[in-house]
Amino acid sequence: IGFTDIERDYPDVIGLTEFETTEELTEIIRRICFNLCSSIKESRESHNFGLRDRLVAYIEEHFDDYNFSIHGMASYFNISFSYLSRYFKDHMGQTISEYINYIRIEKAKGLLKDSDRTLHEIVAQIGYCDVSSFIKKFKQMEGMTPGEYRKLYRGDERKII
Repeated sequence: IGFTDIERDYPDVIGLTEFETTEELTEIIRRICFNLCSSIKESRESHNFGLRDRLVAYIEEHFDDYNFSIHGMASYFNISFSYLSRYFKDHMGQTISEYINYIRIEKAKGLLKDSDRTLHEIVAQIGYCDVSSFIKKFKQMEGMTPGEYRKLYRGDERKII
């Protein structure tokens, strides 16, 4: 609700004294409160979707940094760690860590299919610092090891480590 809408739709302060019944006054106050609350809710929702998009963009830009941290991300956006974690889960349906793992695994799958990079190179490129933990996470998410995935989608027997 813009200021001109308020001027047009609601009485001024003097006009509030001209009501003949308390019911009329109660109704106008109720309508003002309802519209104000609706306006605040709309403003928050539009801000929240903007924040969600900025968070996702930040993650997609920084997922490959093995020093990435949720605390650092919260600091970058000047919000608390707990608020960031709760907000992301509420708006994305998964935790930030789950989302980052998903992005990293998807990037790794593309590199396994489309490049001759070794597994060590791929792991470093997607922000993991430990090959064995990556293999474990990959198998957990994809149901096969990275080597099995590469063989399946490339049909070759190249060594990947």
